[in-house]
Amino acid sequence: MKSKERKFFANPDSSRDWMYVYSSVWSPDGKQIAYQFGGSGLYGDNQSKHEIRLINIDGTAHRTLCKQDDSDSVVVWLADWSRDGKYLLTWFAHFYPNSNISEYADLTLISLNDGTTKFIKRVPAWNWRLSNKMFFSPDSRFISYSAPTIIGGKTCDVFVISADGSNEINISQNPANDIVVGWEPNGNRLLFSSDRSGSHNLWASQIVNGQLKGFPELIMNNIGKIYPMGLTNDGSLYYSVESGKERPDDFNTDSNIYLASLDPQTGKILSPPVLATMNNNGFNHLGSWSPDGKRLLYYSLLKNSKSPKWFILTPETGSEKEVKAQIDSNSFFGGSSWFPDGKHLASYIRMSNKESGIYKVEIETGKIIPLVISKDTTFWAPSVSPDGKIIFFESNLKGIYSYDLERKERKLLFQKDEDQYLQGRGLSPDGKQLALLLYIAENSEAIMVRPSSGGEPREIFRSENVGFFSKFSGPRWSPDGKYIYFVKWFTKKNGIELFRVSVQGGTPEPIGIVNSPHTFSIRPDGREIAFCAPMESKTEIWVLDNVFAEKEGVSNGKK
Repeated sequence: MKSKERKFFANPDSSRDWMYVYSSVWSPDGKQIAYQFGGSGLYGDNQSKHEIRLINIDGTAHRTLCKQDDSDSVVVWLADWSRDGKYLLTWFAHFYPNSNISEYADLTLISLNDGTTKFIKRVPAWNWRLSNKMFFSPDSRFISYSAPTIIGGKTCDVFVISADGSNEINISQNPANDIVVGWEPNGNRLLFSSDRSGSHNLWASQIVNGQLKGFPELIMNNIGKIYPMGLTNDGSLYYSVESGKERPDDFNTDSNIYLASLDPQTGKILSPPVLATMNNNGFNHLGSWSPDGKRLLYYSLLKNSKSPKWFILTPETGSEKEVKAQIDSNSFFGGSSWFPDGKHLASYIRMSNKESGIYKVEIETGKIIPLVISKDTTFWAPSVSPDGKIIFFESNLKGIYSYDLERKERKLLFQKDEDQYLQGRGLSPDGKQLALLLYIAENSEAIMVRPSSGGEPREIFRSENVGFFSKFSGPRWSPDGKYIYFVKWFTKKNGIELFRVSVQGGTPEPIGIVNSPHTFSIRPDGREIAFCAPMESKTEIWVLDNVFAEKEGVSNGKK
């Protein structure tokens, strides 16, 4: 691991290209690897005769431990190697003919002495897509695994069963999705991930002689959706993070926030985008940079949560803080932007009593102050002038408004016509202009600029192709006020791209982001851009050192 070298051990049988290594486990002493070799056993693969093989890590002593000659539609998952060195822990998964849907799975031990198998338990509701991991306890007396409690269930519980199959308990008994992660090195606690609180957190339950003691203990918040690989003897947790974008033009697919260096003069990207945070991995959407450019506001759309959760990230240190507005659990904490003091947010909030509007939220305490509220009219998408005196927002009355906080006066700035649709707006850095992205008559779209105090608009770019602009992201100004950035909508050839156009008009130019960005924000110094995009199709391996010592805050681990 320290050398980061990748070693090829052996080519089991290059003459049979339909056969391959399907799963593998390390021996407790780290000197051997056991692996399953064969076809998939799925989709009518009749060449799926499985072998369990062993090999030393130096490539010597390659041997077959056992064979399954009648394994059509059966897949063997190797899960663990007992600490006493006597058994391999496996799933013998039986699939419906010509299908990748499992009928049931048999929890089975394979003797490392003679290759014989020992049936422990049949699990009818087992689903390989949800979890196929199992772990021996450090004393090899117990086995932990995850599985749904009902056939066709979409969530798992965590079970502990004695190695001889004589006793079994459900340690989670919760409607949330609980996935076993591994045992504490001393065997006292069992670690599992769960979304029972809305985000994916790590929990631990105390297990004494195969029995649950007390209640689960929260070990770590916001680890994200992980695939556990196991815990080392020093308590380090290894896990993988998988991501896969289903549709780059769908804002509701798994998404994350990325950062990239930007040339403030040319607007070109200078570095490959990097992930901004692992907090709530896969559920994150972008807000904006703070006025001083040191913090980033974003929100997470979590499962089972009625409202977005808002966070403030300091990229330089990696520290994060949740903004908890003082509202009840049935209220909605929506779109937000910064006040110039960096201590407050202007936020759309809908109260449980149906009253809604724009509120001022104190970041540190969550205290809220109503600014523009109503039970009959909905106001949303607030932005604040650089001097902090005026708020701009939209309403269901098809208009853009300003509200003078000192005079308590609301003013209609722009009223959309029946044949117009406002796709987004952006306030200039000096607060004197608004950029509007409009669908207009005659099947065209345009970016227009108008004074923020009211007045006639000026068109700077028009597209005759409806759907040219993203419907999820409005226009954003460059910090010097010379350019307007926008997201060009999805095409099969180029996906979704980020462009900029001069405020004086002209031909838009791409800036180099083609990761299907949905929303974006340029840092006030113009040297970095944050953007939200679907998760990339890749797998990363992370390690979390001394996991049982981490009980406070958010830890992102390390790759």
